[in-house]
Amino acid sequence: SVWFDSWDRMRDGYGVDTSRQLVVFHRWGNDDQGRFERFIVVLNFSDQDQQLDVPFSTNGDWRELLEGWSVRVTDWRLRGHWVGGNWGRVFFQREG
Repeated sequence: SVWFDSWDRMRDGYGVDTSRQLVVFHRWGNDDQGRFERFIVVLNFSDQDQQLDVPFSTNGDWRELLEGWSVRVTDWRLRGHWVGGNWGRVFFQREG
């Protein structure tokens, strides 16, 4: 469809890549206490592990919520990051 074809591309690392079966998106907002939160979500719908440069909205420390590890992001990217087949990542950062 025309609607889906217009979304079938990555812009600045975010979006949909149907050829690789990847989706990367960013969500943000305030939690119940008014603290600003950010989420970067990477979904790999293919059976194969995928390597990509994950974009981030800010540098600094981020927590990966599905597996419980942390990473320090510099240059607004996590370069050469692997995401398992049929798996994903949910990166989280909270201000304050």
